[in-house]
Amino acid sequence: MAVACALAVTNVIAPAHVSAQTAPPGEPIGVPLAPASSTPRPRVGLVLSGGGARGLAHIGVLQVLGELGIEPDLVTGTSIGALIGGLYASGHNPSGLAEIATELDWISIFSDRLGPGLIVSEQGTDPAGTVLNVALEGGHFELPAGAIRGERVMRLLQRLTWPVQQIGDFRQLPFPFAAVATDIVTGEAVTLSSGSLAEVMRASMAVPGIFDPVQVNGRLLVDGGYVRNLPVSDARDLGADFLICSDVTDGPDPAGKLRTLIDILEQAVILWIENGVEPERELCDVLIRPDLDGMSQINFSAVESWIERGREAALSETLRLRQLVDGMPPRIRSAPTAEYLPDIVHVSDVQLRGISSERAERVALRLIDLPSSGRIDADILDEALSQLYSSHLFRQVFYQVSVSGADTTLVVDLAEETTNEIGVGLRYDDYSHAALLFTGALHNWLGFGSTLRLDLRLGEQFRVRSSYHFGPGSFFSLNPRLGVGYTHAFFDLYEDGRRTTEVGVNVTSGEGTIGIPFHRESTLEMTLGLEHSHGPLSVVPGARSGGRVQTSVTAALLRNTLNHRGFPTEGSSLRLRSRLANRGLAGGIAYTQQLLEAESALPLTASTTLITRVMIGGGTGDDLPVHRHFFLGGSHPSAVFGETRPAFWGLRPGERAGNSVQVFRLALQRRIRSGIYVTGGVDAGNVFPDWAFQPADYLVGWGASLGVSTLLGPADITVHGRNLDELPLVGFGVGFRF
Repeated sequence: MAVACALAVTNVIAPAHVSAQTAPPGEPIGVPLAPASSTPRPRVGLVLSGGGARGLAHIGVLQVLGELGIEPDLVTGTSIGALIGGLYASGHNPSGLAEIATELDWISIFSDRLGPGLIVSEQGTDPAGTVLNVALEGGHFELPAGAIRGERVMRLLQRLTWPVQQIGDFRQLPFPFAAVATDIVTGEAVTLSSGSLAEVMRASMAVPGIFDPVQVNGRLLVDGGYVRNLPVSDARDLGADFLICSDVTDGPDPAGKLRTLIDILEQAVILWIENGVEPERELCDVLIRPDLDGMSQINFSAVESWIERGREAALSETLRLRQLVDGMPPRIRSAPTAEYLPDIVHVSDVQLRGISSERAERVALRLIDLPSSGRIDADILDEALSQLYSSHLFRQVFYQVSVSGADTTLVVDLAEETTNEIGVGLRYDDYSHAALLFTGALHNWLGFGSTLRLDLRLGEQFRVRSSYHFGPGSFFSLNPRLGVGYTHAFFDLYEDGRRTTEVGVNVTSGEGTIGIPFHRESTLEMTLGLEHSHGPLSVVPGARSGGRVQTSVTAALLRNTLNHRGFPTEGSSLRLRSRLANRGLAGGIAYTQQLLEAESALPLTASTTLITRVMIGGGTGDDLPVHRHFFLGGSHPSAVFGETRPAFWGLRPGERAGNSVQVFRLALQRRIRSGIYVTGGVDAGNVFPDWAFQPADYLVGWGASLGVSTLLGPADITVHGRNLDELPLVGFGVGFRF
């Protein structure tokens, strides 16, 4: 039901990748029911209610129906019932639905956070550490239409329904389908049996105040649970003679549980919904009601438990269901009457709708950035829409692929709406302790597509930074930006394994950067910078302090296809950087530094990933600033100087320092439940005063961690050490690093 879904999103806010499972090759799908040739066959309707995470029990019901040989002639659903029912109707079998639900990172899906690759290629910085964002319009705060835009949900649904993109009449799906939504203007129930399947499912689950409403056929639609959480009469109106209903509607709580304001408000909504559901239940021929006791309606991670409860409830109705099967001819499918998209199509034309100017069209096309060959699939279009959404220039980005003869047209519907925002983030770890992040972003300040950003980090490690991005497509295909910043950070200095002192470093910088993108995940950057630093002139304890002014030229190649910022399960990242600095505008060479960072996440099984990380870097010159030295140790990289302060299991944060670094990590990461991961592995490497490949001098450390996706970002606790006979070190962190 709607309340459950609202609570779920409120409490559980890497594009998770899942594979579409449709009917086997050669088996006709997406066809209307053909009547039996002899015995008249009653039309069986399957009805799936709303109910938040409890709706996952519908999958178990579908499994039992499949085992009994029952195929519905039509399916109706509300909210999560529309999501499960729509995917089932489009060709996903029950086992495929179970796999999708189990592998899905629900916390990431129910959020609007950017993916790692988008951060690198278009923003140039990493602004995704916020957990709360508020729109700023006309100099005052403005609450959004929903706490979550729901773009990631929409993109997931479009990816999963790719084969039926062209089917506008849901009677032509493998199982004819309809969803119920609520017209938020009139309060009427709206039965949706045509249009874009993904858009219809998204509208039916648009919980008011949580998800943005969806415009469909000129009507502003929200979650259908408020008017008909169990859409039985809709199935009857569509021609069903026999109705099988799976109902996970939450019942009212007893007086003893109504203690708080939230309890009372939720009870009022439950009673409202229950009054509408009870008459619908009376129309059901078989009513399946899974056990809802003892499990939270917001628990999307308990997929297996919900499915099992659905199975148990369906099995308890086996006698009634077998009577249906025994007395009914099998469902007969006719030849397909609609075209289904192949896995890969060749787009001959791209049409943009909702664009107001030539500049906006140029920016949108640059962000979509389709392959020059025109060959696209669901994943490519998912990335393209992610890019459009991440620009904060467009809202509710939908696409549709239309094939007519030899021509394939991609139509992208854009609601052009710039969002200026103020955001807040929180981070805590055992070394830097608590920190707050405040961000502000103004878009289209000096031209469409431009962004003026301000980031302020408050904590022991302080940083303030302002940057101006001219926007994609501003100068041919270049992405220029300007930036200024100030950082104050502390460094621990060690001698013979003992911490001897803590020193402070102040760095003021300014730079101009030209970014040359290579498709969506990669960019080449050239930066001219001016930097003033003040602090110790050496990493040797007791070194005197002083100030330096240096200019630098930096070339960097950045690439990132990792699917999650905290616990990636596939993809890779690469960072190559070379910096040349001198003393002032006319001084001699002060230092050079080269750096290579690479990470790979290779899925071995559905739940196990091999993680490899490599960091190799070296610097030369007597004027190498302290913050450009490599500090090795700890379970997390440094927040403000992460590129020179890598983590290393078995060492305290920054315990080893030198001009060059070589670090290698090999680890196994296993997902034990949705959003919960365990990781174990080894580190090998060291820092050196000069560049030298000396494996004989490598240190080896081990580590094991438990990680959880949370509202604040990734949280983990890590136990690590170098020798099993010594007391291990413990590291803890929660929130995105910023």
